[in-house]
Amino acid sequence: MKKKYQIKIEDEMKEGDYFVKNLVDDNIAVIKLANGFKVLSLTCPHMGGNIVIRKNKKKPKENERNLLTFQCNWHGYIYNIDGSFYKNPNIENTSNIRVKSKFYDPNNCVKNLQKDLSLKVIDYKFNGKMIEIEI
Repeated sequence: MKKKYQIKIEDEMKEGDYFVKNLVDDNIAVIKLANGFKVLSLTCPHMGGNIVIRKNKKKPKENERNLLTFQCNWHGYIYNIDGSFYKNPNIENTSNIRVKSKFYDPNNCVKNLQKDLSLKVIDYKFNGKMIEIEI
């Protein structure tokens, strides 16, 4: 059964600001964007690891996808601010053991991750002071 939560938003949040809210069922991030908010689950869809948020040091180029990155602290998978899969940094480190076989094709591995893995984006309603979500 889904639960509803109301989360207070601070007036002084600027684009790129975020906060983490620990809920009973999940940890979520509320991120201020130029045109509203993004609410993301901080549970990795790969195996349920915790997601760590990092502010990027470089200025994004007309693309708010790059304001923050989200990385799993178990296997290192990295996600974009829109929740989409960005990169598995372990691919480069383990390329010498990733060889094509009857059951495994390293080229398909990355393609499947990009297609199948994404952080859960949570729909919300905003009334000017509070965000309401249901998870």
